[in-house]
Amino acid sequence: MQWEQSMAETGTTGRLQTILDDICEMGQRGGKVSVAQILDCVGRTSFAAVLLVPSLIVVSPLSAIPGIPTVAGLIIVLICMQYVFGARSLWLPSRILRISVRGEHLCAAMSRVRPIARLGDFVARPRMTFLITRTTFTISAIVCAFLAALMPPMEILPLTSSITAFLIAMLALALLARDGTLAIVAITLIAMFLTVGGIII
Repeated sequence: MQWEQSMAETGTTGRLQTILDDICEMGQRGGKVSVAQILDCVGRTSFAAVLLVPSLIVVSPLSAIPGIPTVAGLIIVLICMQYVFGARSLWLPSRILRISVRGEHLCAAMSRVRPIARLGDFVARPRMTFLITRTTFTISAIVCAFLAALMPPMEILPLTSSITAFLIAMLALALLARDGTLAIVAITLIAMFLTVGGIII
């Protein structure tokens, strides 16, 4: 089980749009879609791909639903901490796995983030790959866990949780595509975000 699986290793292009397509396909079947179904769809053994799912959901309009940023933040923290401590695949509490959303709402939300996914797929590609190492993955996991831990209190401030999730998604995409250049950009934006947030607070 390769937590550091990349686009090159899977042979998948347009990875973000593929993830959205797969999630939307589940939503179009009708009924509700659970967290467990979404994770099974993406696969639970690629750290970066799994990290993209909750972050994209918070970037989408679903973040306006009370509690969604908090649940997504908790999932991201659990994903990151399990990677840091060497888990071979993802485990989440059954209570979280049973959380569900109506399929049509999920599809509509994913459609809203498709332009971002299209841009991400266009920009991300293997560059400065020597920067993408196991250490990079570990540091990124710690950074993403810290950002995700900020998301619950951010629910009271419009858009802040979505901005945080966007930064996490950008870093996750950089890891998935083995794009060192994008990773540098993501870390720089995260540092700026935290600095501005610290000044405001």
